[in-house]
Amino acid sequence: MDALKAKLQPLIKNGFWVSAAVIFIGAIAVWVMSWMRLSSEHADRVAKLDSEVSSVSNVRNQLSVHPNDDSHEQMQTLIDARTAEVLQAWQSVYERQQNILTWPQNLEDDFLMEFENKIPVERYIEYPIPVEQQVTTDLRQRYRNYIKEILPSVAALAGAKWTADFDSVSSGDGYGEGGGGGSYGSSVIDSITGTVEEPIVEWPSSSQEQTLSDLFPWRGTRPTTLQVHYSQENLWILKQLCQLVGDMNGDAKQAFQAKIRSIAKIAIGESVDFEAGDISDPGDDSTAMGMGGDYGYDDMEESYGGGGDYGDSYGSSYGSSSSTTEVGPDPAENRYVDLQNQPLPASRLRSALVSEDPADAGLAVAKRVPVQMSVVMDQRYIPNLLAMCGSIPLMVEVKQVRVLPEDAGAAAASAGGGYGSDSGEEMDEGYGESSDEGYGYGEDGGYGSSGPSLANIPEVEVDETPFDVTVEIYGIIHIYNPPNKDALGLNKVTDEEVVIDGSDQETETPATPPADTPEQPATPDQPAAQTPAGTDPDEDAADGDTPDSGTPDGDTPAAPAADDNTASPAAPPTAILSN
Repeated sequence: MDALKAKLQPLIKNGFWVSAAVIFIGAIAVWVMSWMRLSSEHADRVAKLDSEVSSVSNVRNQLSVHPNDDSHEQMQTLIDARTAEVLQAWQSVYERQQNILTWPQNLEDDFLMEFENKIPVERYIEYPIPVEQQVTTDLRQRYRNYIKEILPSVAALAGAKWTADFDSVSSGDGYGEGGGGGSYGSSVIDSITGTVEEPIVEWPSSSQEQTLSDLFPWRGTRPTTLQVHYSQENLWILKQLCQLVGDMNGDAKQAFQAKIRSIAKIAIGESVDFEAGDISDPGDDSTAMGMGGDYGYDDMEESYGGGGDYGDSYGSSYGSSSSTTEVGPDPAENRYVDLQNQPLPASRLRSALVSEDPADAGLAVAKRVPVQMSVVMDQRYIPNLLAMCGSIPLMVEVKQVRVLPEDAGAAAASAGGGYGSDSGEEMDEGYGESSDEGYGYGEDGGYGSSGPSLANIPEVEVDETPFDVTVEIYGIIHIYNPPNKDALGLNKVTDEEVVIDGSDQETETPATPPADTPEQPATPDQPAAQTPAGTDPDEDAADGDTPDSGTPDGDTPAAPAADDNTASPAAPPTAILSN
């Protein structure tokens, strides 16, 4: 026993190293066994996957076309269902406009037989108009008389009064005959109640003249056959925009109750410029107010023909005789816009309406008429106006909204004939001839003080409409054509192509820039817009009085509380919302 202990003594003394060696050898044995098992499983899995791939390859080789006929049938079923949904939606919006796009029945049956049920007119009347498609002069003269008589009732839809003379052609200054042309029509005083009967919405004669030049450039002569069609389309849109203003004002009986108080401009078609609100150079004085610093009236005069050239060109080019082919500019030229809101040539429009190319589907479904409406309104109701633009029968797809401060609106008013000048009346009130007014005229031409000393205190001018701003809306009105499945061009769509209606397919996938293209510098942040002094809505809203800068805080009148449906009155000097 002692001999055995003596032999084991070295082993016990070096037990740690012996145990470590045993554990190391055991770990290697376990690793080898696991590796061998995993290698066997890997080989089995690879063999199984190879077998599956071989099976799929055999199935693919047995099919001449993949997917098979069943897949094609199911896919065609889905395509037919989606096509039916598109045509149903197209039919719905087309029928929705039928109560709006109607010709006046009082023009008698012989007129209606020539002009009614021709939407789109480009499919029915060629250009230039051949002799056999021309309409007699008496029918066209009848329509001219109708437009002249209907305008007052159209203005009444907006609660305004029509004061422009349809027969007078613009003399080149944009105001028509009669000088300034900036009046709104005379107010009438009720002899019994003493109340002033005035239009709810002011629409200056100068603005009405511009609308006439834009919508009916042929006035002063007899319209051509195509001009009758496009003028009636303008009339439909003008009625809808005027009705929009009337619906916004609701039950207002007096001008002070109106949400929209004035119509500054209504433009339809070629004269609408979607780039008017460009503020890419906010520090450039030439882009003040987004329209060249002068509210764009110079450009507007050019757009409306200046010295009547646009109207005269029609009068001189189109003869009254129906025995010859009518020649001259196509009234549809640049009247509509494409899906990128760019002016659409008349030839491109006419070809798209008869094309079955999928790329022309967007133009074949509806004609897109650009519109612009500039109004002076209570800024708290701007969201209501935008919401109503999307709910009227001739829905306005709003593309851009410009909110101009009070100063900009005043500058526009003075540039366009103004909203009437009352400076003389104010002078009479402040410097009346009678001594009761507080100031008298001296014999030597000076001003002598007379009357009570309190009369020498100047009156504080109260802004009765502190929330009013000029709002310009730029949008698109769709005139939907009758539904036509062939116009969608589905039969010409292949499996390999992706069609985006009306867009330039070459620009859809930009080319990959070269590796050495230098990195573009970051665009500097635009400076924050600052509200000009004296235009703080909070100051204007304080009980209608302008608080003195030296008035203690405790004496500052509190601003009236806004109801739940009232938006904040604060607005930047120039705000642009575009989609």
